[in-house]
Amino acid sequence: MVVSKKNIPKSVERNRIKRLTRESFRKARSQIPQLDVVVLIRKGLDGLPNLIISSKMDTLWKDLHNKTDER
Repeated sequence: MVVSKKNIPKSVERNRIKRLTRESFRKARSQIPQLDVVVLIRKGLDGLPNLIISSKMDTLWKDLHNKTDER
């Protein structure tokens, strides 16, 4: 997993976001079909609290699950 230094300048924040992303993926893994997934981390995400980042990630996994069910 890679988070751009350009988008999140502090390594502590990059690592926090990577940990949250991995944990969120582990929880949602059973609901997501086997796909390769790319998550783009945008500027400003480092200013959000963990709870909001986790809820946004959960929403993204649910959207991905819904899109794959429509096929």
